[in-house]
Amino acid sequence: REMGITLMQTSYSTIFNEALDFSCAIANKDGDMIACAEFCPAQIGGMPLLVKSVVKEIPIDTIYEGDVILHNDPYRGGLHTPEHTFFKPFFVDNELMGFAVSIGHIAEVGGMVPGGFCGEATEIFHEGLRIPPIKIIEKGVHNKDIWRLLLANVRTPRYNFGDLSALISAVDLGVTKMESIFDKYGANTVIKTCNDLMDYSERRMRSEIEEIPDGVYKFSDFVEDDGIEDKKYKIAVEVHKAGSDIIADFSDSSSQAKGPINATLGVTISATYNAMLHLTDPSIPKNSGCF
Repeated sequence: REMGITLMQTSYSTIFNEALDFSCAIANKDGDMIACAEFCPAQIGGMPLLVKSVVKEIPIDTIYEGDVILHNDPYRGGLHTPEHTFFKPFFVDNELMGFAVSIGHIAEVGGMVPGGFCGEATEIFHEGLRIPPIKIIEKGVHNKDIWRLLLANVRTPRYNFGDLSALISAVDLGVTKMESIFDKYGANTVIKTCNDLMDYSERRMRSEIEEIPDGVYKFSDFVEDDGIEDKKYKIAVEVHKAGSDIIADFSDSSSQAKGPINATLGVTISATYNAMLHLTDPSIPKNSGCF
């Protein structure tokens, strides 16, 4: 929560400092989310997917103290192109313990139209600059060439620089706070507490799910068109519930549309988790355990 307040107060754009279209979290070194703050619910479900995609592409042994990793690719666990995610590792005795993470909707990302939402887009390349997991800061030193590339591809470079810097300030604070917690309590206690927290969250979520009658629950609706072709697109889900497990099956939905209405994996997962969070006790900690 402190990370998010820092982000809000240091950002340049109203999409952050008024709309609060961002999320902040702490993850362990395996990419599991330990904790998050309640800023933008649509992002928290995709957070573990984002972290796991980074550690898959950037080997753990090449991540160093002071690094900051940036990534916005919807095909690598991201939500949509405007949402940029920053990851900063924290270490204890030179051993990686986890990541501070901030994700925020950058208002302008280049592409066909200002603001990142092109109703005529028919491919991802129309929607602005895609960034695979890269180190924008390496061992505490800013990569000026990456900054120049990012700011040359947008219409509002000053605001983008301010908002991206605000996202970095959030992970800086997260790392500082986590290092102080490890220093105060010791690595073994903190790691065990984080694992216990996720186990506790899972037990509580399973207990809530068990209260729902077993069965298959179906629903479908239609998007009138995709902005490109004059035809309906079906959104369908079958929710299979047995015991303390739930599977959400979207396979009866329409196939990929030409226009910009397709949902990425991160969006679909996040929306599914949020539906469950609305149905269950809001005091259950939101982390990879309950997910």
